[in-house]
Amino acid sequence: MNDRSLSEFADDGDEQDASDAGGDDGDVDSADDTPGELLATAQFSPDGTPCEKCGAVVVRRWHDDGQFVCADCKNW
Repeated sequence: MNDRSLSEFADDGDEQDASDAGGDDGDVDSADDTPGELLATAQFSPDGTPCEKCGAVVVRRWHDDGQFVCADCKNW
């Protein structure tokens, strides 16, 4: 197989402006507009962090009802 230059694959014909492409109008997904919408489901702290419900110091906490809680407090 011979090496080929990228210029061989370039479209020499009708080049469209990015604004004319039709697919990308520059809008951002609504999930990106809402801070906190993409909240982590779990947290890991090697030194331990208190459970927001019972106060027990644990290494791993899970998101539950707006708080990060230990496995015992998590509503599974």
